[in-house]
Amino acid sequence: MKNLFRTMMPHKWTALLVLLLMAGQAFCEMNLPQYTQALIDTGIQNRGIEHIVPEAITENEYEAASALMDEDQLGLWENAFDDGAEGVKVRKDLTEEELDALDQELLTPLVTRYAEKNGETLSDARTAAGAAGSSVSDEGEVNSNFLAMGIAYAGDCDEEAGLDLLAIQNRYMFRIGGLMLLMSVAVMAFTTLVSLLAARVGAGIGRDLRARLFANVMSFSSAEMDEFKTSSLITRATNDIQQVQMTSTMVLRMALFAPCICTWSIIKVYQTHAHMNFVIVTGVIAMFLLTGTAFAVAMPKFKIMQSLIDALNAVSREILTGIQVIRAFGREDTEEKRFDKANTDLYRNQLFVNRTMISMTPILMIVMYGLSIWITWVAAGRIDAGTMQVGTMTAFIAYAMEIVFSFLMIAGMAIFLPRAGIAADRIYEVMDRKTSIENCEGAENIPEDAAGEVRFEHVSFRYPDAWNPRKCI
Repeated sequence: MKNLFRTMMPHKWTALLVLLLMAGQAFCEMNLPQYTQALIDTGIQNRGIEHIVPEAITENEYEAASALMDEDQLGLWENAFDDGAEGVKVRKDLTEEELDALDQELLTPLVTRYAEKNGETLSDARTAAGAAGSSVSDEGEVNSNFLAMGIAYAGDCDEEAGLDLLAIQNRYMFRIGGLMLLMSVAVMAFTTLVSLLAARVGAGIGRDLRARLFANVMSFSSAEMDEFKTSSLITRATNDIQQVQMTSTMVLRMALFAPCICTWSIIKVYQTHAHMNFVIVTGVIAMFLLTGTAFAVAMPKFKIMQSLIDALNAVSREILTGIQVIRAFGREDTEEKRFDKANTDLYRNQLFVNRTMISMTPILMIVMYGLSIWITWVAAGRIDAGTMQVGTMTAFIAYAMEIVFSFLMIAGMAIFLPRAGIAADRIYEVMDRKTSIENCEGAENIPEDAAGEVRFEHVSFRYPDAWNPRKCI
């Protein structure tokens, strides 16, 4: 793999730019499930009402709710409103942090008031919500069913004060939908830029490798040509460089994107506070084991594949070059058997590798859908208990699937990276090889207009590995 990344070093700044663009793309994609969660939980279930403190409330209802609060709660309640039209109080322009704090502090008295308006008691409301004891946990998380009653109270107050609930819901839906559209456009822009830059880098790598390899081969003596063989040089200049070029493009588009999307997904999973991290950990461990096993099984076969391609090219070249001689001596059947053997060896090797790596996709898909079923089963009980909302479950499943897809991308790259790494090693084996015929130190260039004669004195020549009388016994 060292030589594969060595080919990308001249384009390291472009690769860094691609990495930054992918981080932006991952960030935008990771916000989409969060907006989906908001549309389901707040936009649909809560009719666009985000907090339990009403936007407007009649003075009679204001006083009735105040009677159920202690001194601290009453202070917060009074500071949250200003006088509005006659007989109506209007909520102040508070920050999200302040409203979240009010949700926790005022939930119990407002739900109590909601229960009274519906002819129930607070204990009845707790039973309906499935909340035992306090409606707020030690970690500050609010029972979702209990919170829904507080949201319903806020909606009733807004409606009694003359606000249009449908307008409130539509305003919220359009705002979140607009953010989703904006994020989708940003993802499209990032994807387009990454694709263009990755294609440019891949094409540049292929061009540079072909030029450098050809220039070095042109300086080879017959010793180097005999060592590498013409058929092998052709394979390295075409098939191997094509593998490196294609994989370099995929590395920039997928191998860099997978860690970005996985990292953001893990962060977002934690932020959902779904407390089902054990499901993700189990799935990740299973995928690590599967991917590692595939690498261990397929890697030795990848190393053999390139030599088998060389052998097939060598046989093909020999047969095509000497076709007239083969026909003259009636050797067609023998040469066909030679070709069939080389072709069959390559076929069996490729079949084994492809079966091993392609089998990863359905196995990982089974893991992915198994995680979805597991998450849904665990979340169903928590939704029923009021500790989780439907939108939270939806977002958690989306983030879990992103983590799985990142491993699917890594598994897809596992098909190409080993072979491309071996191809890069073969390319640099040729490019790093120096010719055995070099000028001596102090050699001078002969001017074009120089006249004279060339004399060979004490010069000998023999082919590599040829007969040497000095070695004879």
